[in-house]
Amino acid sequence: MCKDLLLARAKTSLFNANEVTPELCETACAEAKELTDNKPIKTTMLIDLAIVRLKLHLKVDVDPIEEKLAMNAIKEAKLLPATESTGTEIKKSTIKTGIRTSEWDM
Repeated sequence: MCKDLLLARAKTSLFNANEVTPELCETACAEAKELTDNKPIKTTMLIDLAIVRLKLHLKVDVDPIEEKLAMNAIKEAKLLPATESTGTEIKKSTIKTGIRTSEWDM
């Protein structure tokens, strides 16, 4: 899904749309997902990050606004809790367990 949306956006926003290939879009999407640790961020933010990666591959100048949008996507991903591959949330804190003793036993 990311690849198709990125391909459509790149074909409309870049001057030389002939250089944009589906393989390059797939690589940019994979890099964007890797930068966000595969966390479930909004699709628009993922596409913003992927378009910056695509422009870097094509050696096209990145606008400061696009760079800021990409950084916001990475920040948003860092704020989300980490998840395992099964989708369950990983707790950041640990709890010490043990047997409690009674204060009356002496």
